This record gives sequence, C-alpha cells and structure tokens, in this order.
Amino acid sequence: MSTYWDVYCVDCKSQLGLERTNHAEEAMKTIAAKAREIVELGAWCASLDLELVRLGDTLSFEWFGEHVHHRLVARNEYGENSGDCNRRSEGPHSRDLLCRLPAGHEGDHVLSKRWEE
Repeated sequence: MSTYWDVYCVDCKSQLGLERTNHAEEAMKTIAAKAREIVELGAWCASLDLELVRLGDTLSFEWFGEHVHHRLVARNEYGENSGDCNRRSEGPHSRDLLCRLPAGHEGDHVLSKRWEE
C-alpha cells in the first residue's frame, strides 16, 4: 500500500509540500531533524544561485527558514505523525481525531487536548 510522507510543522500546522515521497518516513524524519543544516545549506546555495531538488520536488529553504525553531515531524498523507500513537477517536459523538501522545503510551483514549484533527 502506498503511503506518502512530508515534513510537517506542529506549531504552525504547515506542511513542506513534498510530493511523490512514497514510503519515505525515515527520509522525512531525517529532513525534519536537520532543519538547521538545511537553512545553512540554503544560505550557501542562494549565494551560488542553486536550487536543491529531491525526487522531482523543490526542497524549500524558505519554508525551513520560517520553521527552523518549530517542532517539525514526519507526517503521512493520513495525518499521522511519525512516533505518535495516532489512534483515531471512537464513539458515536467523536470526530475523526488522532492521539498525539507518543506511541506505546499508558492510559486510555478519552478525548482531551492531546487529540488533533
């Protein structure tokens, strides 16, 4: 089954916008963890008027510059963050929310602030 991944800013709820990154969870986790280095690379590339391209998509240095001090995670096309529990809420009155506690956490899944659409 195909699953596309991207880099997501938890603080701003903004996505980098890479496409065609099928089964790229580990790559997106690495890119998210290297935001500071990507910003530095962007400054160097700008001085040479270069653009970095990955899998046919442009890696936006500007986006990383805006989000370098935010919480960046790998997120798939279903809204699941890598490393989160990602259990969907249940029940007749619940909305489709995901648990944002770490995978394997203790406790139940009663709706609370840890849930996100």
